[in-house]
Amino acid sequence: MTKTIIVAGEDVHAFLSERYRDWDTQIPVTSIEAMWEGLGNGTLSSESEIVIFSDHYRDPNNVGEDLELAIATLAPNALVMVLSYDQASRGIIESRAETISRREGMDQGKVYFINVATPEDDIDNAISAYVSSHRESEEIAANVPNHAAAPKQNVSRDDDREGMVICSTSSKGGSGKSSTALLLASVIAKSSQKSFEEGKTKRALDVVLVDMDIRDGQIGFLIGQMQPTALNIRIEPEWTPAVIRKNLVHASRLGIHALLAPKRPRTAEDTPPEFYRAIIEELRHMFDVVILDTSVNYTDPLLEFVCYPMADVILFVTDLGISSIFGMSRWFQETTSPVAKGGMGLNKDSIGIVVNKSMAGVHMDKNRVTQASNDAPILVAVPSMPHEFMQAANTNRLDLLLGNPDIGTVFFRLAKKILRDRYPLTSIVNPAAGSTLAPATSTPAGGVAVANGATAAGAVRRPAAVPAGSTAYPGYNPQAKKKKPGGLFGKR
Repeated sequence: MTKTIIVAGEDVHAFLSERYRDWDTQIPVTSIEAMWEGLGNGTLSSESEIVIFSDHYRDPNNVGEDLELAIATLAPNALVMVLSYDQASRGIIESRAETISRREGMDQGKVYFINVATPEDDIDNAISAYVSSHRESEEIAANVPNHAAAPKQNVSRDDDREGMVICSTSSKGGSGKSSTALLLASVIAKSSQKSFEEGKTKRALDVVLVDMDIRDGQIGFLIGQMQPTALNIRIEPEWTPAVIRKNLVHASRLGIHALLAPKRPRTAEDTPPEFYRAIIEELRHMFDVVILDTSVNYTDPLLEFVCYPMADVILFVTDLGISSIFGMSRWFQETTSPVAKGGMGLNKDSIGIVVNKSMAGVHMDKNRVTQASNDAPILVAVPSMPHEFMQAANTNRLDLLLGNPDIGTVFFRLAKKILRDRYPLTSIVNPAAGSTLAPATSTPAGGVAVANGATAAGAVRRPAAVPAGSTAYPGYNPQAKKKKPGGLFGKR
């Protein structure tokens, strides 16, 4: 059955669900914001092949672009139809969606308009046209080698680079590991660029984010780009740096590159662990920092045999919910126990905790968190600001969060703790500036806050950090990437 999302009134949802019983029509969605939220938390399937919008969600003043942005993001990968109550707006919607696609560097997909006076005929015609056009595309693709396309950028392997591999992981969905991975990648790229611009180093760091959640990857949704994916590399006869480079997406606002996960879970078997090991090894020589965003299934072979053993640093992301904390405790037991005792034998000293959605007064203090984490250090606590994060995610503007002093400063500290003396980062946050997002009342942070330069009672051990604006490290030092005795975060 075809998974279908209908973003319209409940009466429309009921009508179409009854008419098209061969569709797997999902829960009613009455706003575009609710659609993005459902795709993010899994209540709506990211495998959905049909998405239907009502044109009632168009801004009549042509200022807001929520509808057009949703169309531009989803149309390259699904059949997108718009129920047209105002036929005069069709050209405006289509034109604005095309403009957004070009502006954001996304593949352009077609939108099909459905006259509400003849919905069944128009829907059947749209399905027929969509299937026909994609059949032709597949026939063309089968006869034209993928590697014939010119690479976006010629990049040769640089054997002097030994890119640091950072893994963002968790045992519970919704903890914020994907947003943590994206914001960390961006703050490293942008802070190093600022150091370069101020003459503190010879070049900025090149950062790539790899979506390793091949069954439910979220990175494409968060950056607003869905193609190409790792599958485009997999089908090539050779996985050279040039092939890899042309199949990365560039998130210009975040200042990073990304390798997206296959968009359909059923193709996951086509990207086995051996493939990803080879690709990550190449990326280590192409980029200075490689960040892996994993699934929450830590027994997945991709995590057990690729992500965890290849990582120099593992960031375990958790919120303060009791299920998250207990899940973290089980994760540490499973992953850090010796292999001889049935565990994975991970090095405890390379693991740090990121507490996300931190808030006071929830009966979960820092001592309980560190006890559950086998005394692993809490590196940072990200304040709970759900409105800001939701707005940024729904508009593909996570980059704006780094301009928020409450959030940007935390991720800058996290970046410095991980890189330590390897590179002089310069903060991009203006402490006097307010949020660039719409204001909202947020829950006070402080549940397990880790202060800048000091910690609360029962403080965890903290790695040394480069002083802000230091000129003691005029250039990037690849040799400093080697793990030091005792592990990255100190011997415990």
